[in-house]
Amino acid sequence: MQEFTRKELEEILGIPARRIQFYTDEELLVPEVDNPKGRGTTRRYSRFNLLELLIVRELSNSGVQLVKLKEILGKLREHVKGGSKLWDPKTENVSGGGGKLIVYNPQSEGCVIAVVSGASRLITLDMARYRSALVVDIGNLIAGSPYFR
Repeated sequence: MQEFTRKELEEILGIPARRIQFYTDEELLVPEVDNPKGRGTTRRYSRFNLLELLIVRELSNSGVQLVKLKEILGKLREHVKGGSKLWDPKTENVSGGGGKLIVYNPQSEGCVIAVVSGASRLITLDMARYRSALVVDIGNLIAGSPYFR
């Protein structure tokens, strides 16, 4: 399993280490490899954590608040653990070119997420039930990263 320190994530993603620390302290990001407590310990993050940070950066740049980010990432983790086609735990990589993460009602109570496989070019957004939707193109997020090849 490939692992990263907070400093390495900062270098890879351009997200300040203090912000990554904040996300970890707020339990928005949970280090999958090693999550020790206390002074002088080093948390170790997985490739999936790297993907989560890419998604957090994209959503926060779109104005999604911390409370909603927690909810969205929690639902994404449930989706992946339930056998999502987005993430392949054997290869520790994004499946099928990434696909798209759709967040319905990203700023409202009861947001809903959907993951559309990478092979799908056409997305139908069911806006009759929702006020807004935010689409995150996972394929574009990971396109330039050597960590997802």
